[in-house]
Amino acid sequence: MLAFILVSTALINSIATGTEPPHSQAQPPFWAEKGAYVYRVSTPDKTNVFPEIDEGAEMVSHLLDTSIPQILLLNGIIGHDHQGPWNWDGLWPYWNHVTFRGNGDFKSLYNFMKKAHRNANAWISFHLNLTDVNIGLRDYPETREFFNKLAEKKAVYRRDYSNQTRKRDGIPYVPEAIDKYCDQRDRNGNPDPVQIFALVNYKNFWDSGIAREMIDKFYNQIPYAPPFLYLDVFNLAGGNFNTGFPDGPLGGSRESQLAGATAIIDYLRLKGTDLGTEGDRPEFGSRESSEARAGYVWLHGNPGHSSDDYRIIRGATPWLHLHHVYGNPGGFNLSPIALAPEKIAQNKAHYEALLAGRPGLKPVAGLADERPPQFSCRRVLTSLSDSS
Repeated sequence: MLAFILVSTALINSIATGTEPPHSQAQPPFWAEKGAYVYRVSTPDKTNVFPEIDEGAEMVSHLLDTSIPQILLLNGIIGHDHQGPWNWDGLWPYWNHVTFRGNGDFKSLYNFMKKAHRNANAWISFHLNLTDVNIGLRDYPETREFFNKLAEKKAVYRRDYSNQTRKRDGIPYVPEAIDKYCDQRDRNGNPDPVQIFALVNYKNFWDSGIAREMIDKFYNQIPYAPPFLYLDVFNLAGGNFNTGFPDGPLGGSRESQLAGATAIIDYLRLKGTDLGTEGDRPEFGSRESSEARAGYVWLHGNPGHSSDDYRIIRGATPWLHLHHVYGNPGGFNLSPIALAPEKIAQNKAHYEALLAGRPGLKPVAGLADERPPQFSCRRVLTSLSDSS
């Protein structure tokens, strides 16, 4: 039953949308010449989950007759070691810490990525963030040093919240100490590492060399460049922590934020990695090759289903927990939708029929209008495990 923990249910676009599949396809990227399964793996709070992920990836590979590549977007492997909800957040924008879920070191991650690629035709990718600045940076010596560099180079900024206007509309400034902003607590009463207290000044982040240094270190510790990375939020003025542009005394603007962001995107492309974003990002424009800088869209994309252009792959959902992930260029969408115990039996029946050569024509369990209270990856995975 591990496949139900790790693998989302495949929905054929023509079934899900009631439309015919496209008659022609745009030229695919190298990793999708035969189509590709792209899905998200939300990791449980367990030490070294790589053996289970590897087993699940091999199961999927066999279902795909080993010939179709798959790309796994891993949550909770790069980031902070806290447990519970939002275990993929807490250490941004830092990329060079492997959590206990990944055995706590890049050597283990390196070996897992190689093995998965060799045995399951799987490319390993990650949920990362270059926009938010989390309180959790205070929790490790290397990340405290990293934050101090950001502050010194004015590569982070914030505005304070106004109770009168109910906005962050004051004068932007560079925060110089993290502890001052620890005003949220986790379930144990400790400072919540997920709290966002500042945003990245992209232009200064890039021009200072800090971004390049961090990205180079990350790529030097993994065996290959992920075909694309999912960069959460990644807009010009923040999402959950919207504090505007680093203008006023900081000298920045929307244009400076855009210049810094596109420089980072283009550098990632030089590494061999395309960009996946949380929503459509037309502001990032196109490269000289006419390829969109943000060509893969997840979660809040529009119109919500894969297009016939391999570089404009979209997925949309009204709820965060549905995670309608990147559409599959081969004509599939994948979505981890088995989030409640009462839905799991329906998913099991779907897979049993699929394995028996009787693929169902009815979409499997979804939760478009049923949001579980206080959703957490841990409870979902526990529920799935208990039912197997």
